[in-house]
Amino acid sequence: MPQDLRRRRVRRDVVVQKKGEQELRLGLRRRRTSARAAAASKRVASQVAKKTSERCNKRGTFPANEFCAATCPSCGFDFDALHANRATWEALDVATYSFDFAWNCFCFEEYVEPVTITVTDGEITEVTRVADGLEGLSFDAYKTFDELFEMLIEYYDEQAYSMSVSYDDQHGYPTAAWVDQDLMLADEERGFSVSNVQQLS
Repeated sequence: MPQDLRRRRVRRDVVVQKKGEQELRLGLRRRRTSARAAAASKRVASQVAKKTSERCNKRGTFPANEFCAATCPSCGFDFDALHANRATWEALDVATYSFDFAWNCFCFEEYVEPVTITVTDGEITEVTRVADGLEGLSFDAYKTFDELFEMLIEYYDEQAYSMSVSYDDQHGYPTAAWVDQDLMLADEERGFSVSNVQQLS
């Protein structure tokens, strides 16, 4: 075989070998990168599951475990109790009443001030500030008991991260609630309190 042909073959073999080594190194780097990404994703998922489980267990909604942490809709919220208390309230057929109400959220001070809400024939007809008796406040930020039930059902349907609601034992209307809509968002939590409910003639 001519010497120049032999040299060309040797150079070609060297090039092929180097290319193979480069591809091998590239493949190893890709596998290591993929492994690191998978490990990071697993750590994040584990942290989220742990935080979910801890918060749900702290609220007493169910025993902390990986299954509930991964699948809990609204953190084990008792949706049947919500429906049962709504049915209790509706069965009373009370359309005219008043109650003291306050939002609980990271909102403007005016928004969370306690007010007295008057409902006539199922519609809000007056909102008065408790602190100074100021009348004529906007109705837009407030709800009747029926509308509060609808709001809570909507939060549940939208799979809020966690919910807690208490009810009046005799009449069924909600007396307090707290909703954390999204685990990954801050300061979007919202709740309310109800007191001094009076049926009006």
